[in-house]
Amino acid sequence: MAKDPKQMTGYLYVLAAAVLWSLIGPFSKICMEEGLAPLEVAFWRALLGGICFFAQTGICGGARIPVKHALFFCLFGVLSISVFFSSLQISIQLSGAAMAMVLLYTAPAWVAVFSRILFHESFSSRKGIALGLALFGTALVCFSGGSLNAEPSVLGIVCGLISGLCYASHFPFYVWWQPRYSTATLYAYMLLGGALALFPFVDFAPTRSWTAWANLLALGVVTNYGAYLAYGRSLQSINQVKAAIIGNIEPVLATFWVWLQSEELKEISGQLANEKELASHAIKRLSSYIGGLDQRFSLAGIIFNLFYLRDTRHAILLERWIQTYSDKLPLWFDALARFDALNSLGSFAFNHPEYIYPEIADTYFQMEGKALGHPLLNREVCVKNDIDIRKSPWFLIITGANMAGKSTYLRTIGVNYLLACVGAPVCAASLTVYPAHMVTSLRTSDSLASNESYFFAELKRLKMIIDRLQNGEKLFIILDEILKGTNSIDKQKGSLALMKQLVAYKACGIIATHDLVLGTLEEEFPEQIKNYRFEADIKDEELSFSYQLREGIAQNMNACFLMNKMGILFN
Repeated sequence: MAKDPKQMTGYLYVLAAAVLWSLIGPFSKICMEEGLAPLEVAFWRALLGGICFFAQTGICGGARIPVKHALFFCLFGVLSISVFFSSLQISIQLSGAAMAMVLLYTAPAWVAVFSRILFHESFSSRKGIALGLALFGTALVCFSGGSLNAEPSVLGIVCGLISGLCYASHFPFYVWWQPRYSTATLYAYMLLGGALALFPFVDFAPTRSWTAWANLLALGVVTNYGAYLAYGRSLQSINQVKAAIIGNIEPVLATFWVWLQSEELKEISGQLANEKELASHAIKRLSSYIGGLDQRFSLAGIIFNLFYLRDTRHAILLERWIQTYSDKLPLWFDALARFDALNSLGSFAFNHPEYIYPEIADTYFQMEGKALGHPLLNREVCVKNDIDIRKSPWFLIITGANMAGKSTYLRTIGVNYLLACVGAPVCAASLTVYPAHMVTSLRTSDSLASNESYFFAELKRLKMIIDRLQNGEKLFIILDEILKGTNSIDKQKGSLALMKQLVAYKACGIIATHDLVLGTLEEEFPEQIKNYRFEADIKDEELSFSYQLREGIAQNMNACFLMNKMGILFN
């Protein structure tokens, strides 16, 4: 911490500037939701901020400067203001406010370069480590996809980096001209140049809502005039590299403001609080009542019970608490469950920055994906496969030998489909899904308690699927080796009949089977059924698996081969 009061003041000013700049994202987001284009938002921010600075120079003096300097400041404003503001607004639109603010703060790296070349400032190892950590964090955020539920936008990232470069140019410019002109004078002309450059892109519609104008005013006065004024004051006390590094608190604050804007989080917070009391306070009081009862067998507890009837009093307090909050407990548990689920989804996305967010189709049914992998398999050995279901009805019949990968493929499809439907990223190169209800038979089992055999449990599961289809429900069906609990003849007849019925109900899904007879259905229903296979390759008395999905019906079976290898069968 700095001991020099002047230096401390500089730190406080740059922190104030960072806080004000962190509000750019939330204000801009509201403006663009009101129908303003990014370049329009940038124009009004520059114009309103420039008006404030010109007003200050008019009051304090300093508006009248040499024409050549005024022109130079305006031209510099075209680069550092119009390009800066425009690229930042585009980055907010494409990548989200949080990521845009993080990308903006690649500026310290550029500032360090400018300071070293132009002003010969020293570059210590501590500064290098700080900048390295900042850039590493920025890279992680970029690969995560930002605050929008979408795949990372290359254009959004590029625009964010450009905004960081333009922002960094302010530091050497201000240090160079600071001895001659005030902060208000410099930024008055710079913002004027930026506004003039953005003027052709503005639609001066008189129908803007009061919400839009209020947020535009906040952008101009708060995040522009106030922030740059504080920032200019900071550079009078501390060097530009320190100011740039300290300003990295802005992305943290920007992310926090975006979090506060979440409608779902607002709803959850509303469930945990009312006009009288927070849920945490009520729970804390309940804990104290229960804790008091637990002390009844201590010496102090015995004495208090004899003379104060402490247990009775705590029991009465508990009853009052139950009467007061019994109707609120389900809401609290629901809020905690939802928050825990959101936290889990966020942690999953953070722990898998290489995963992508799927696109959501609006017509039943569609599931198209490239290079899908199972999230629980080792990334180094995981073999990825595609899926292509583009219409209804459409069924994929997967045949193959034992251990060839059929069930793993079904689980891969099911897990990624579920992740996509709950809003999480998926282990795939690309994925488009329609969020229908998914039903499976992957975990069907018998039950001694219910006196149900595996076959009967499977029949109940299939009947449930048929009943839901009859009621017009849109389903995505995954079946693994259906009717395996009965004899082979019944299994074939039943499986063929079931598949024909599923096609008739215009269902979509995947079925894995050892029964090659089901492969003949493609000839009968070429527009509704497609055969795929996982092969077991036997070469030189050795068995190998590629785990790659191929078209057609499986050709090689490996059961007898494996039994022979293990000495169960002999030729």
